[in-house]
Amino acid sequence: YDSTGVLWIGTNVNGVYRYTVDRNGNLSNEELYFDQSNGLPNQAIRGLLIDVDGRLWIGTGLGMARFDGSELTRWTKTN
Repeated sequence: YDSTGVLWIGTNVNGVYRYTVDRNGNLSNEELYFDQSNGLPNQAIRGLLIDVDGRLWIGTGLGMARFDGSELTRWTKTN
């Protein structure tokens, strides 16, 4: 969970999903999804980290990405 009550789930083959959790612990429908088609270097997620500024860092099999709440930035061996 991040500080706003969002649950981020990284998968081995399908990228990252974002869900909101209500006060009763129920998950919302999928709100946001990242995969290679919208910016991830790879769909095999190896790690997720939320930094002190609330940005989500995503480690993949072929690079990393950072989501700042509105924009996804990616880094690979080529950049």
